[in-house]
Amino acid sequence: DVNPYCVAFVPNEFLAGSGPLHSGDILVSNFNNSQNLQGIGTTITRIPASGAPTTFFKGTAPLGLSTGLGVLQAGLVLVTNLPTADGTAATAGPGSLLVISNSGKLIQSFTGPEIQGPWDAAIVDGGNVAVVFIANALNGTVSRLDFAVSPSGLSLFSSKTIASGYMHQPDPAALFDAPTGLVYDLGRDTLF
Repeated sequence: DVNPYCVAFVPNEFLAGSGPLHSGDILVSNFNNSQNLQGIGTTITRIPASGAPTTFFKGTAPLGLSTGLGVLQAGLVLVTNLPTADGTAATAGPGSLLVISNSGKLIQSFTGPEIQGPWDAAIVDGGNVAVVFIANALNGTVSRLDFAVSPSGLSLFSSKTIASGYMHQPDPAALFDAPTGLVYDLGRDTLF
């Protein structure tokens, strides 16, 4: 895959378990496939502190791993995906939030009305709870999903749209022009 879309660091508190991920590793999600078609990338690359990069995760199409990538200290990797059938916005699907184990195996996939073409995400790790903010390209909204967290996976206990009315439109060069670039300021309790 090509077109790396997001970078995430494996935190110091990461529960490594028996998987290949270790604190200090870097993960990179890929949005395009090897033919450079947008919204068809299925891999996450692991870049260790020393040594060669390797494929940490290879999902099953249709996927298009977008800019929502984060690592929870419970030993889980979260990544959003906005899939297309042919690399164009005309065939884009609503996508999902994937939960991947520390060994690179898909263990959960979340879909629903608050996940409509996740173009970006901000992930707030509270240990046994996590908040995921998702910017949606298909409807110009931002959603909030609240989860209980354990090393075996996530349990969704609340989801809602927290903002709407953002410009969103297809763009052949970038797939979509839509809300992106989310960041959460814990000190101010503010999502930008």
